[in-house]
Amino acid sequence: MFNAQFWKQTAERAVKTAAQVVGLGILATGLNLIEIDIETWKALGLAAAAAAAVSVLTSLGSLAVGPGGTPSWVRVWDAAQLALAEKARGLVLAARLSVSTPPAVDLAADKAETALAEVGQLKP
Repeated sequence: MFNAQFWKQTAERAVKTAAQVVGLGILATGLNLIEIDIETWKALGLAAAAAAAVSVLTSLGSLAVGPGGTPSWVRVWDAAQLALAEKARGLVLAARLSVSTPPAVDLAADKAETALAEVGQLKP
């Protein structure tokens, strides 16, 4: 739950959010960095800090929504997981095409299809 990986990902999101707020603030001032006064910089800093704090809170809130132990609402599949899922789908299709599929294999194929449906990133 509260492991180092979670906090690294949470910190990355907070820093990105703060940078986006500062970037938008600079754009709003017309990209003239030299003429931005100290009060505007303070306001940008406070807005960025507030946005970063809200980002941390949403990451904490995501613990109950997304994959366990991450600040995300969605599961992200890496290339190795997708390749394994493609192979599993091939095995499921082979089991479905078999003339005499034993009940245990049929049940395993059903479970594999359910798991593969979660991936959603497989090639059609």
